[in-house]
Amino acid sequence: MRMCGRAALALLLMSGILAGCGGNPVPPGETQGASASATSGGSTPVTPGGSAPATSGSSAPVPSTLTITSAAWPDGGALRPPYACDRLGDPSVSPPLSWQGAGAEVRNYAITVIDVDQYNLVHWAVFDLPATITELPEGASGSLPAPARELGNGYRLPCPPPGVLHHCVLTVWALRGPVNGVADLPGAALAIGRTTAIYQR
Repeated sequence: MRMCGRAALALLLMSGILAGCGGNPVPPGETQGASASATSGGSTPVTPGGSAPATSGSSAPVPSTLTITSAAWPDGGALRPPYACDRLGDPSVSPPLSWQGAGAEVRNYAITVIDVDQYNLVHWAVFDLPATITELPEGASGSLPAPARELGNGYRLPCPPPGVLHHCVLTVWALRGPVNGVADLPGAALAIGRTTAIYQR
């Protein structure tokens, strides 16, 4: 019986030693934390140069400001015929304007006239105006230099109902390249200039 007891005790001691050789126990969370970091992107990856790559959330450059000059379209002032209608059927005459302040990287310009009090109605949209052009004479709509193009039939007179005050925003866009339409202008703009005239029949 003593021999059996000693044998059992020896077996118990051996099993404890073997269990101890399996390695030190890891505090809860250490191994799991390293694994989660490697698999779930818990840390920001770094490029070989040592800097973190740009993320999709980085903000785009803010466009600089163009200076617009137009006696026909005074900022905060009154818009008058022939650049707005006195009565329905008046001929459309686009305003004279010039602008400055664009950088050398500008490839072309666009111009828009939008009535913000009439569901953002577009009265004029010019695209692909060459970068060498920085002014337009009165009545230029319909005879712009190539490859410039206009939306629809060109400049349309703002003509709100009598007695209603409307704000008409003329914007010049300095662009980094061609665009397909008005909706593409903000994303392609390197510089922007605006002047807002007020009209009431």
